[in-house]
Amino acid sequence: MSHSYVSVKLMCEVCKGSQNASQCNTFKQLSNDEKYKIVKDNKLRINCLSNKHMIKNCQARGCKICGKWHHTLIHRNKHLSGKHSHGSQDLSQQQEKLQATYHAFKESPVNCVLLATAQIKVKDCKGNFHTCRALLDSGSQSNFITESSVRKLGLVQTRNQIPITGINNATSVTNYNVNIEITSMKNDYTSKLNCFILPRITSKMPMTDIDISTWKFPADVFLAERDFNKPTPIDILLGAEIFFEILMNERYDCKGLPILQNIKLGYILSGKLQHSYIKDYKKQCHSFFVQTDSLHHMMEHFWSIEEMNTKILT
Repeated sequence: MSHSYVSVKLMCEVCKGSQNASQCNTFKQLSNDEKYKIVKDNKLRINCLSNKHMIKNCQARGCKICGKWHHTLIHRNKHLSGKHSHGSQDLSQQQEKLQATYHAFKESPVNCVLLATAQIKVKDCKGNFHTCRALLDSGSQSNFITESSVRKLGLVQTRNQIPITGINNATSVTNYNVNIEITSMKNDYTSKLNCFILPRITSKMPMTDIDISTWKFPADVFLAERDFNKPTPIDILLGAEIFFEILMNERYDCKGLPILQNIKLGYILSGKLQHSYIKDYKKQCHSFFVQTDSLHHMMEHFWSIEEMNTKILT
């Protein structure tokens, strides 16, 4: 039995050095149009910038910015199309804009927990106020608003593509953000916030009707939302940026009931519920957590769980 071996020496198509184009500093400094021309003229694969191996042996994993099947160095930023830009600078800018959102949803035997919600007034493009329903999340570094709410308010959107990752590294992208002004239903408190726009923040909250017929609240309590016990869509998520700003001292610990906490929007209820109050308990659970992370660190974890089991048909 005889064996034959072929040695392939790497040579950069740009600087003729002994490295792949993806490691070439000269290539990194070219504009996207110039990079694409080199890829086309030298018949390089767009996902790895090489032509030195068969496609079935290619280990490239796609763009680390958008996840699509091309190399990160030739990722097209629509706002910079046709302009001369540095690849490393593009990556740095993407890292600065990165936000990571963690959202868990499961259906399993868990305790019933009521999450804090409030009704707020939000100003539209004509200066009129509309009532919106907000979920308060002290674990989120960002604020979010639904697309339908933005359309109803007629607000001006700013394009700003932000990768979002969730529990177990499930990923999505938000493409726009918007500035909003909110006002309390209780007093003259107002605040201006920037929100990322999503098609939907979560499902209706709470997940099922809560029987509050036997609940009694202190006379001085003004609830931030009267219908907190009825499943209703969430329009806005208010994160830690505003949560602790609106927090006040007054608090009631009602035995067997969620905690009553006073904020500048009124009293909110949050905490564990007895199963007897749940009309249709489905054993579901939501949790939220948002943080900033580096692009490299996020994508490293993402690709570690997104390995593709692909069969090459020849």
